[in-house]
Amino acid sequence: GRPRAIPWSSFGARDGAYRLSQTVWEDLNFFTSILIIPIVVTICFITDFIYLLYFIPLLAVLLILITKFQTKDLSITQNKMKWNESLKSSADSYSIGTLWLLLLGSIIFVLFGIFLLISGKGSMLFKFIDIIFFGACTIIFLKMIKLKHS
Repeated sequence: GRPRAIPWSSFGARDGAYRLSQTVWEDLNFFTSILIIPIVVTICFITDFIYLLYFIPLLAVLLILITKFQTKDLSITQNKMKWNESLKSSADSYSIGTLWLLLLGSIIFVLFGIFLLISGKGSMLFKFIDIIFFGACTIIFLKMIKLKHS
């Protein structure tokens, strides 16, 4: 497979980007899905959703440490990825059907947030976080679908 760069390189990391082989890319995705996602789901089930906000810095540090460990022997390129290149790289790792399902799920959660906002049920903070986060996800998934078709 073609080399990929670590995700946050698109935001202008000082040192450029790591070019990852397909194997290292799959290892990072494996560690993310094995560690980060179950931790987030567990926190949401054991505690209230709002407590997840306290764990976000810890999860970010964990992800950074895993990535640093996996990329410690890799060379750094001075070519920085542009936003569209980063999205295209992410879109290439999903099937078009998966992107459409993610888009549909994001739209449903935005509509759910709007429903809660109108009905007056639930925490106001939760409603706005829901609408803003899943609204941003909807925009990103639309862009990824457009890039996948181009």
